[in-house]
Amino acid sequence: MNRTTLRTSARHRRCACGTHIFVGDQYLEHVISPDHEDIGNSTWWRSAECRACAVRYGRWPVDNGAVMQR
Repeated sequence: MNRTTLRTSARHRRCACGTHIFVGDQYLEHVISPDHEDIGNSTWWRSAECRACAVRYGRWPVDNGAVMQR
């Protein structure tokens, strides 16, 4: 399972690019289950992606609360 959800941050987070995601900022949360396809992860994987990165890679805009499953 691979799930992407639009969230509003309730705490300080950091994107993989190093950008700070502050309380109240919107971000994309990516969740991948163990042994998902070719990723090779053995545990649950979760990350926060800032709006700038999501726009850069074509994953923004998303309707508030929308969930994209791949």
